[in-house]
Amino acid sequence: MKKEVIFAFLLFISTFCFSQKNGFNIDDLVEPNEQELLIIERINYLNEMRKLSSNLFWKDFGLNEFPGTIVYFTDSLSYFINPEQSVLDKISKFKALKNPYDFTILRLALPFDAPTFVIQTLFETSEGNKKNINYMLPILFCSSPEVSKTLQPEINSTELWASNTLHEYFHQYQFKIKAIYSYLNVFISQKKMFDKDSMQSIYNKNWNFKDTLVKENDLLLKAINSNSLEAEKNYFTQFLKSRNKRRLEYQKKTKFAIGQIEDLWEKIEGTTLYLEAVLKQNFGQLPPQHYLIQHDTLFLNQNIFSGFNLATDLKYTSIQDADYYFGATGVNLIRLLEKHNVDYKKDFFQYASMPLSTQLKYFYKIK
Repeated sequence: MKKEVIFAFLLFISTFCFSQKNGFNIDDLVEPNEQELLIIERINYLNEMRKLSSNLFWKDFGLNEFPGTIVYFTDSLSYFINPEQSVLDKISKFKALKNPYDFTILRLALPFDAPTFVIQTLFETSEGNKKNINYMLPILFCSSPEVSKTLQPEINSTELWASNTLHEYFHQYQFKIKAIYSYLNVFISQKKMFDKDSMQSIYNKNWNFKDTLVKENDLLLKAINSNSLEAEKNYFTQFLKSRNKRRLEYQKKTKFAIGQIEDLWEKIEGTTLYLEAVLKQNFGQLPPQHYLIQHDTLFLNQNIFSGFNLATDLKYTSIQDADYYFGATGVNLIRLLEKHNVDYKKDFFQYASMPLSTQLKYFYKIK
């Protein structure tokens, strides 16, 4: 009984704060149904992942309650978590759900153009898309675990769904940083922006480019595993020379300078994958999820990443096994920085054009 009274009190306080902040009357708020209580707890679980990963790796990621708007799709409804004002200005006919946490959640009808499956942070820049809620605004769109499991069977648990969503959650945090967003838009406005799949396609279709990159990554791995600082510096110097030569040859062949975009994706994807890996290695530290244990049939209540080790997981460290080649090189550059406790995170994203490799050049004192 005492727990129920405390929960009711917290619910009242959070509801009052929510209505004050958003200009709604308390009478306009609705009680969540059973499915919506589950959604609320899943979002809280995702937020717990954010807090743990930020404490372990990227502190700034955990400073604010939510980096931006999240849109959660079920098979029949959509839910907006912490919608920003520009989003609220473009939506209507929603109901605000009461919840005991410090976030806002709105229920809307499923949009006619809702994706069948999505876990991705997206934003629009084209003038023709001004009416879209994500025009000039990075929004995290995610299908529910049920929809995800149906359409992407490999995502077969709430834990796996949340860890996949966290990846895009961190991308939202990155894209919401003004310097990163502005830098991306420079390439987009100049029609020089290559998305991740386009970059990977360049890697897959150009054998010399690909072979050289494999050698570059091998040099990074040798530096990581070296016990000699002098040997490390030598391996990293070879890496820089090989990289510069490869990029110059590609530019001569295609008339396109790939270096800045490669550096940017390496920085964005490398830090995201490293954060994801840190979470997996410490998955057992997440707080117990009592509600999910009792009510979520997709919640396994186990450490699904038990035994995970970044150093031996080829999906993170090997170019041939990674989803994106620049993700692997990015992770390995970060591993070198972390190996020596280099203080590289302060203003790291504020200096959007600064590559990961530049931080190591400073450390090794390479001119």
